[in-house]
Amino acid sequence: MAREVDRLTARGVQTKRTPGYFADGGGLYLQVSKSGAKSWVFCYMLKGKSREMGLGSALRVPLVRARELRDLNRDLLAAGKDPIEERNAALAREASELAGAKTFRECALAYIEANRPTWKNAKHADQWTNTLASYAYPHFGDLPVDQVNIDHVLSVLKPIWKTKTETASRVRQRIERVLAFAAVKGHRDRHNPAQWRHNLEHVLPKPTKVAKVVHHPALPMDEMHDFIKVLHRSNSMGSLSLEFCILTVTRSSET
Repeated sequence: MAREVDRLTARGVQTKRTPGYFADGGGLYLQVSKSGAKSWVFCYMLKGKSREMGLGSALRVPLVRARELRDLNRDLLAAGKDPIEERNAALAREASELAGAKTFRECALAYIEANRPTWKNAKHADQWTNTLASYAYPHFGDLPVDQVNIDHVLSVLKPIWKTKTETASRVRQRIERVLAFAAVKGHRDRHNPAQWRHNLEHVLPKPTKVAKVVHHPALPMDEMHDFIKVLHRSNSMGSLSLEFCILTVTRSSET
């Protein structure tokens, strides 16, 4: 009675001539083409769909090594992972390393330096640096920027989305801009996992739904007279601007 696995022999692999698939067991097959070329194929089921993964030519990959690859891929399946996707991700990482891929942190620093001259407030660059260092870098700061995906972005936002909503919104916007900058520079594709519209809006509640706006309380009318006196004593641009806002009911930006 044939064993469930390890059905083939090294001699048998060499002598097979008939085109077709020959099972070794555990999803490993020797594929013989009509031309006589031989290769290894790992067949498996994932989420109800059958998939085939090439493991290389039988001339370069011996039977023992093919079985090792089969077992490694079976372990990935047992862990709920797709062997083909895992291999593609590994190849992408290798390609990024060979190409000297930029990390998210490097792209963020480059973005800040590129935009520093355009920011009127010098503290703006510090705010960018500090928020990204506090929230984004610990999760994917040293990851190649072309590998940052929506799961990475959510790992930053979800823990603070309902408790620090305003900060989380700013962090999301800054991550989005860094990734857009990286795409323009050719370090990643144009898809932006930090984009809100048609993307994160489907997995996170709107900021206005989780963070209630709390307005500053109004000053009682009977205290206004004394307050205006205090403003007059200051006689600064700030105090004059505030008095102008009070008397004209204009917005601070208009003033």
